[in-house]
Amino acid sequence: MLAGLVAVGVPILIHLLNKFRVRSTDWGAMKLLLDSVKQDERKVKLDDLILLLLRCAVVVAAVIAFAHPVLKGSANGGEASGPVAAVVLLDNSASMGQTGGALSRFEQAKQEIREWLDALHPRSEVAMILASDSPVPLVAEPIDDAVLLRKALDEAPLSDKGSGLMDSLGMAVDALAATKDRPKEIRIYTDGQRPLLPDPEALRRLAREHPEILIRPILVGAAPAANLGIVSLEASGGIPSPGRLLRIHAKVLNAGPGEAVNVPLEFSLDDGTPAGSLVIPRIAAGSTAEGVIAFSFPAEGPHALTALLPADALLADNQRSLAVEVARRKDVVVVNAGSVTGGFVAKAIAPVAVEEAAKFFLAPLPAEMDELPGLLAQQELPFAVVLCEPQEIPAATADLLDRYLAKGGNLIVFPGAGWQGGDGLLPAALSAPIGEGTPGVTWQGRGLTHPVTRLWNDAANGNLGSVVLMKHFPLDLRAGEALVTLSDGKPGVAIGHRGAGSVVLFAAPLQAEWTNLAIHPAFVPFFQRLLGELDRGAQGGLNLRPGEVFRKILKPEESGKNFTLHLPGQGGERSGGQLAASTEGTVLRCEDTWPLGIYRASVEGEPVAVFTVGLDPEESRLEQIPAADLAEWTTVPREAIAEPVQSRTVVLKDFLPLLLWILVGLALVECGMAYRVTMAR
Repeated sequence: MLAGLVAVGVPILIHLLNKFRVRSTDWGAMKLLLDSVKQDERKVKLDDLILLLLRCAVVVAAVIAFAHPVLKGSANGGEASGPVAAVVLLDNSASMGQTGGALSRFEQAKQEIREWLDALHPRSEVAMILASDSPVPLVAEPIDDAVLLRKALDEAPLSDKGSGLMDSLGMAVDALAATKDRPKEIRIYTDGQRPLLPDPEALRRLAREHPEILIRPILVGAAPAANLGIVSLEASGGIPSPGRLLRIHAKVLNAGPGEAVNVPLEFSLDDGTPAGSLVIPRIAAGSTAEGVIAFSFPAEGPHALTALLPADALLADNQRSLAVEVARRKDVVVVNAGSVTGGFVAKAIAPVAVEEAAKFFLAPLPAEMDELPGLLAQQELPFAVVLCEPQEIPAATADLLDRYLAKGGNLIVFPGAGWQGGDGLLPAALSAPIGEGTPGVTWQGRGLTHPVTRLWNDAANGNLGSVVLMKHFPLDLRAGEALVTLSDGKPGVAIGHRGAGSVVLFAAPLQAEWTNLAIHPAFVPFFQRLLGELDRGAQGGLNLRPGEVFRKILKPEESGKNFTLHLPGQGGERSGGQLAASTEGTVLRCEDTWPLGIYRASVEGEPVAVFTVGLDPEESRLEQIPAADLAEWTTVPREAIAEPVQSRTVVLKDFLPLLLWILVGLALVECGMAYRVTMAR
């Protein structure tokens, strides 16, 4: 394009030709004007020269403007004052709702992004992504539409999601992949909460792989304010039934810099009915403490219990709810109940007088192995099946049990003394029995961590260490964990999950020559707590984190009916659609579980389920990543790159707008000058 500069000779040529075309003719009257002409000759020549220079300058400016000159430099992640391609990652996880003043961290971040957009070069292109453990693109590809960008920013919502950055960074890198002619950058506006980056090396690796992109973390807000958060709410002690006391454990985290004292917790049931209160005396800074309240649900059916803290810097973690299915009766099939073991188990299930057994909330149903298929084929499945001293689990029975477990059933196995194998359903493999003729081993007595056994850490409740196994099958864990550990460190009771249900395996039958467990004072409370744990495992699907899918199997006759979902707080109702039958049965399913709180599902007006969505406990940990660490993780020293990336030249400064203004100015001046000269002559 610069070859067009030869056109500057055109005005000069025209100027010279005009001079050659002038012819002199002497006549008498002209001699009288000669003195006056000589006086103006110098001024005319000067005007012609200025006009010639202006016309040459207009040609030069036009040629240079059409050549589109730019200042270029290396695209190595450096900054430039010209147009850039950028992706804004706006952290919208729940922790961004913390306030240290009038504005939340989220609103502060929005304000800083607006200021940056206002100062940005007008030809820059920007994309925008809401960053969390489930990122959402607001503007998926870089654009230069300032109105659309500001509208997307203004409407961006704070969420209840957990923190997470790497998925958002991957989306940002993909969004910048098509940009070739300008510097690239990713701007991360965040409170810098530590769960944001569980693996800093992943960020370092991404920065090394894309050294052409400047990754700039921008921490929003000062140091976190004092904050208390309810990080868990659980029930223990047995299966919930009307009027039966349960222990409700509320764990509170003190994320503030100082000790918290006399922390009050208020509890409410379902629609807000007061359900009690407690005070946690002391919670050290950065630690958790547990408060326990005894509570009984008044009626069967789905319920929700809510714990509430006083308001503080982060409101999202001041409330947590626990959904519970309260049953009036649960059936437990005891296979081979005529044996000694079966009798002990039946008594542990319903430890009441015979005349009271019919009213008890747990009902042991005796059966033989050949009766089990018929029981598992019924519409109302039993809560649990206990196999008392089988020698093996036949293949056909194992298939039936597998399907039963997939639907949420529970299986407990006391292996027979002559166990022959067939343990594909079990959480551990059984080796040949050991211990005969030796002192035997005991259950672990202290330092118990499993919810079933930790009650016995208090000596006032007895000692599991006095449970002795004279003989036992060594358990080789393969798909579960140790519910009870033996004194030699090996598993004594194993528990694992299969399908939607659980399987528990004991290392010994309840025969007296194997163990004293059946006559031990802890056996009945242990078995009751074990059944309660199995029930909580089934009810675990009632208490979700944001984004998890809720599903519940309903009765077959519900198929084809419409269900309605009642949302938390002021969310109102929405149609959930029509229930459809599947191989598992009629499944009620809800995937949209982002708002925190209590959800209620009903089928044609009849309540069928209550479930809760609670905040990720990590969102209550507000400690920030030091800014120096973030800078180190996102800075890429050239020598640290194993295979240096070929440096590309990109536009750092575009001169076209300036040249166009110069061209317009010169043209206007030239026109004005030409008009003045013409009129003067």
